[in-house]
Amino acid sequence: MRIYEVGPDGTASLSTVANLLQECAANQSQALWGEGAHTPGLMRQQNLVFALSKMFLKMESQLRWGDRVRVTTWFAEEGSLAARRDWTVDCARTGRRLGAATSTWLCFNLDSRRMARLPPTLRSWFDSSSPKPPRRAFEPPEASALERLSELPAHAPCLVSGRVRVRRCDLDMNAHVNNTRYLEWLLDDVPQAVHDAAALVQAQLEYRAECIYGEEVTSRVSLVHPDGSCILPGALQLAAAQGPLAFRHSLVRAADGVELLRARTVWEARAKRGE
Repeated sequence: MRIYEVGPDGTASLSTVANLLQECAANQSQALWGEGAHTPGLMRQQNLVFALSKMFLKMESQLRWGDRVRVTTWFAEEGSLAARRDWTVDCARTGRRLGAATSTWLCFNLDSRRMARLPPTLRSWFDSSSPKPPRRAFEPPEASALERLSELPAHAPCLVSGRVRVRRCDLDMNAHVNNTRYLEWLLDDVPQAVHDAAALVQAQLEYRAECIYGEEVTSRVSLVHPDGSCILPGALQLAAAQGPLAFRHSLVRAADGVELLRARTVWEARAKRGE
């Protein structure tokens, strides 16, 4: 981990880890489909791309400045409309598993701006190129982590941030907000007291709509009580006494109220993790 990849406490944020995973996935894509290519030629001919739909990340240990890690990634077909990409993050020296992630990508038609089916020949190619026997970063029950997140109720007690305007530096190659930028935005709205005392160990993200340059985004964040209800983050001590802290997040386009991202994050006290 490079010095510009860590924060004030010397550890890498989960958004930094997500950037690392994104880079490794892009490198594999180029190795398979050619320099500068992030989709197979058959998809490009039909103006099809993959759009990230869901992602789940879990870190067992925080990455620190100077750590050397090995990232392994692979993909597999996930029905006629989607593909799954998984990652593992291991210590390069010992091989110990430090974290993992899994994601679902939907096939998207750039002309119609709608979901599309994967071409049969591409599904066959995915099947032949996927690990045998099938491999997953998470086994049951963790494999069910990508179950659909429920909507954060309008009446739920939440902190509402000021608006964030999408800048050019937020955009990816498709002129949409980079998927890791959403994670950075929602983490900024978690109270500083949580960042100081706890480490983010899990994030479940559900991408629901695209966001482009110049649009404004508002954020809602609510602390999840152990009984599953939403409470204001002012009750941190009460919730922390029950174990890990969980937050629910929602990023919304200010102009029309369309929800862009739905998420859930889990934080553990640094003292309990020996950090």
